[in-house]
Order: sequence, then structure tokens, then C-alpha cells
Amino acid sequence: MLGCFAAGCLGANAHPCESSDHSQSWLCPANLACAQAPAYCGSPGLIEQCNGKPDFETCAYSDTEAGACHGGVCTGCSADLEGCPVSGWTPMTSNTGVNLYSLWVAGRGDAYAGGDAGTMLHYDGIAWTPQVFPTTAQGAAIVGLWGTSTNDVYAVAGTKIFHWDGMTWREETTSPQPLLAIAGAGGLVTAAGTNATIVQFDGATWTTTTNVLGLPATLDAIWAADADDIFAAGSGGVVLRFHGGMWTTSKPPGGLKLDAIWGSAANDVIAVGDHGGTGATIFHFDGGWTTESLNVVSNLLGVWGSGGAVFACGQSGGIALRTAGVWASMTTPAAVDIQAISGSSQSDVFAVGRGGTIWRYTGN
Repeated sequence: MLGCFAAGCLGANAHPCESSDHSQSWLCPANLACAQAPAYCGSPGLIEQCNGKPDFETCAYSDTEAGACHGGVCTGCSADLEGCPVSGWTPMTSNTGVNLYSLWVAGRGDAYAGGDAGTMLHYDGIAWTPQVFPTTAQGAAIVGLWGTSTNDVYAVAGTKIFHWDGMTWREETTSPQPLLAIAGAGGLVTAAGTNATIVQFDGATWTTTTNVLGLPATLDAIWAADADDIFAAGSGGVVLRFHGGMWTTSKPPGGLKLDAIWGSAANDVIAVGDHGGTGATIFHFDGGWTTESLNVVSNLLGVWGSGGAVFACGQSGGIALRTAGVWASMTTPAAVDIQAISGSSQSDVFAVGRGGTIWRYTGN
């Protein structure tokens, strides 16, 4: 129904169209109306549905079916289309079969996922598609992603850190130790990895410190409230906190490995990790660490939250939701390990995992 047509190939009845900023022009056949990218041309009725509406707004695709506006055209709903509600956690089409380990969401209809062998995917609100990634990452998994905008994204794979500027992924720096996570705030980017390695970028210079506090720990996760409040977590249940210009240890109870950490503020931080045989490992920091309860015997591998809701994901398709300080398990489509979870709001959440698994949740 919808299509993009090159100028000069549609015959005498074609009519000209151009983008709203006048930077592009094209032709549409007589029976179709002008739309904006990425649709360009479309059914007049469906274009009228989205005239003047932003992308992702709901529209009436037919008398009985809802759709979403994309490029000024009302498009039929699917699980892959941003703006279309789904029921519970719903599978998306990832277009890959590799294991996915990392996820960062730039905004609604704009997300990045990384996985084995330097696989990088980008979601544009319509589909997940592969991006060209430097060959220096081949053979290594992209295990960490973080950014400030869709044109400023960092990724870690093996001992290297890469940067996306909206056009190209480029290698930025190399660490003496493998890196496992990356985050940032306040203009400071921080990556963490094995041998208590911390690599930081202040906008001008990369600096590396190994054996922070003399520890041999592996740091699997990192989260930053600002440039002077950073939490890193990992092996043996260790948590390092950078505050007041120095690193200190801030260890929760128990010695279980912590795989992920996230917070809404420096005094509201959640860390999750390996289970202790009786239930999930979840700690909350509000100035001191306390244990939170979830009756699931499963390793938790990712955590993220928004607007008072916190999601944690892990082995065998496990996803849990924390609201008002209480955790509850959610129903998911399959028993596959989920490695990372993130979103743009509590009603726009993605989860990625083994075998190219990508799920989407819209709060319904």
C-alpha cells in the first residue's frame, strides 16, 4: 500500500512532493498522496488520519483496527511498531539469532541493542536493523551500552570502548583489562571491568585505573547519578562508590555476585545478582543497604526503572516489577535468559536476551 518512488519513473500523472524543510523532493503516483519520510507516499485517507500528528500517535488504520502514525501515514499495528499497544510482554522481530547482552534506549522509538561477535542493532520505531560496527570488535560481545542521545552512544566490547556519533561507530580507546559495563552522568563517562578496572572520559581525555582500592574484583555493572556519585558492583557482592572525589567500598549484606545496578537518585539505588538458593538477590540503597524480597530462585542479570517502577530481568525469562517498594513476578513469553532491560518510560520497556530475543512491554 505504501511506497517510496524515485523521481522520473511514475509517468505523466505523478505529482511532486517535498519534505517540510524543503531538503528533499520526490514524486508520488496520482492515486497516492504526499507523506513524509520514511513513507513518502501513501493512501490519502491514511495520510489524513496523521496530518499534523507526531510520529507514534495512535490513529484509525481501518474501521476496526488501530494504527500508529509514522512519517505522516497511519500504519497498521504490530508488535514491532512503536505507538501500538501490546498485551503484556510481547516478542519483537530482532532479525538476528545471536545472543544479546546490552540495551540502551535513547527515547521513544529509538533504541540500541548489542550482542555476540560485535552485533549492534538499532530500533527506529518500525524495525530492529543491524548497524555496521568496527571489525576490531568482531569475536567480542557488546556487553555494555549507554548514551546521552541517539547521536552520542558508547559501547564496550572486550577491552575496547566504541562511540556512535549518529553516522559511524568508531573505536575510542582500549583498556588493559576486559570491560563489562558503561554508564555516565554530568559529562563524565565511566566504564568498569575485570581487576577492578575503571576507565573514564571527561569529554577530552580517557584515563584508566586498575585495581581500584587494591581490589582484584570483577566489576560487572555500573550506574552514575552524576559525575561525583558513581556506583560499580560485581564479584563477591562488592559495591564501589565514587563520591567526594574518591572511591570507597559500600557493600550490601552477603557475598553473592552482583550483575546489575541502577538508581533513580544517589539515595535510591537497586542492585541485583546471583540467587542465594532461597530467592532472588535484590538490595536497595537509601544511604544504607537493605535486602528486598522476591520469591524467585533465579539469577537476576539486569535492572532499570522509571517513574517509580523498577524492572529486573534474569534467567529463564524471569522479569519482575517493583512498585511501591514491593516486587512481583511478571509473565513472559518464553523461558530464555534475559540479559538486559531498559526503556523510555514505565510504559515503553524493552528486554533483550539469548538467541536474539527482544520483548516489548507497553504497560498493558
